[in-house]
Amino acid sequence: MNRYLFLLPWVIFTLAACDRKAEENTPLPRMVKVTEVKAAGTARQRVFPARIESGDATDLAFKRPGQIEALDIRQGATIKQGQQLARLNARDARQRLNDRQAAATLAQRQFDRFQTLAGRQAISKAEMDVQRANRDSANAALQIAREELNQMTLVAPFSGTVASVHVRNHQVVSAGQPIATLTRSDLLDVVFSIPENLFKALDMRNARYQPIVKINAFPDREFTAVYKEHSGSSDSNTLTWQVILTMPRPADFPAVGGVSGTVTVNLENLPAGRVTSVLGGAG
Repeated sequence: MNRYLFLLPWVIFTLAACDRKAEENTPLPRMVKVTEVKAAGTARQRVFPARIESGDATDLAFKRPGQIEALDIRQGATIKQGQQLARLNARDARQRLNDRQAAATLAQRQFDRFQTLAGRQAISKAEMDVQRANRDSANAALQIAREELNQMTLVAPFSGTVASVHVRNHQVVSAGQPIATLTRSDLLDVVFSIPENLFKALDMRNARYQPIVKINAFPDREFTAVYKEHSGSSDSNTLTWQVILTMPRPADFPAVGGVSGTVTVNLENLPAGRVTSVLGGAG
């Protein structure tokens, strides 16, 4: 056995060397970036392209036919409530008013005369009733003539911007023919389309829900809007519903027909249990 003892130091040296080599070949741990991954169910927002337009576009027209005598507006002009926009030739209307004013004055004098006679019991009650009816009829005709003359002037029902003018000065127009389109100066409409399944689940009419609106002309600003209305049916080609929101008009918003932007719909505003199905099927 003693003859193998001289080999023991060599074996120990060999094993120690192997251990050091294994330690040298073991790679050191490396630093890595860690990102928190959220479950798919927490992605509860959808962004849709939108068109931002002036609110409440209204076509204005005369209630009576006639020839335009004055057209006091141009496209893009800012209009105040009650401001005159256009006027028809009112010569005939003024003549009717004068005639009916004279008739009403005569009827009133006749009524006063008969009332004096009735106080003396010189006429019957039936004759007095006839004079009263004549006076009332003349006054009614006078009121109609006044209204006709007023309808020869078209005034702005609210303050806004003239989006378009549909006629020219001295043109003959019919009753109800659009003269100009006026839009509100204090409100904007946000028009966008959403998928059918999202529309059916989303409670847009919730007064407390205000979607986020971004306007491309103001990339660093966000606005809130509220529900106004939606289309009566979905588009047969795209299977989408048109939704219109309304929002206050920024003071520096351009006075143009419309600009592009986006609407961010928060799916938290869905009834319980519908968020997952919408996220899975609205893609």
